[in-house]
Amino acid sequence: ERCRKDLESAWNFDKMDILLSGKPALEGSADDVLKVLRESQKTKLEPEQEEALDAFAYDQLSKEGAIKETREFPELGVTRVEFANGLVLNFKATDFEKNSIQLQLRFGNGKIGMPKDKPGLELYAQTLVNGGGLEAHSAEDLERLFAGRSVGIGFAVEDDYFALVGKTRPEDLELQLKLLQASLLHPGYRAEAERQLDKVLPMMFDQM
Repeated sequence: ERCRKDLESAWNFDKMDILLSGKPALEGSADDVLKVLRESQKTKLEPEQEEALDAFAYDQLSKEGAIKETREFPELGVTRVEFANGLVLNFKATDFEKNSIQLQLRFGNGKIGMPKDKPGLELYAQTLVNGGGLEAHSAEDLERLFAGRSVGIGFAVEDDYFALVGKTRPEDLELQLKLLQASLLHPGYRAEAERQLDKVLPMMFDQM
């Protein structure tokens, strides 16, 4: 409450600067901009209503896989576990970063498997996957669902593999693994992710 009152006393519309930036030329004058501002100030604001969120739709891990072989590499400090379905786990404990677990899931063949006649497809793929959330939850929903938890996934297209990368802490590891599994099996290809890319592409081309 004290912060709100101090903000009200410090927020002086008589001393406000308005900055417009962008590529298109502005039609009209400064007076026109001020007119739009004054009209907007007449709008009655209502408190934001918190939407009720459903539970995480992918709260189950797949059944435990059968281990085919386990090998130790003491000189590297690495344990390698091969499962019957072909999945391979490489595990290494370090003291680089306390209370932190980093995960990377590699699959597919990355850029080398992409069509030669579709340059830039890796940028499109990364944007669509990272901005699309999951089938049952948008990216915004996931942020709200996992507020206060140390979980998250990023998708990347590398030269010879695709990667889902995450970082968590021991108490959130199970949830991180559920999110990792859901990101692989149930990605949410949403139109808003494509629209975001369409907006930034012209600026990217200008920078290039």
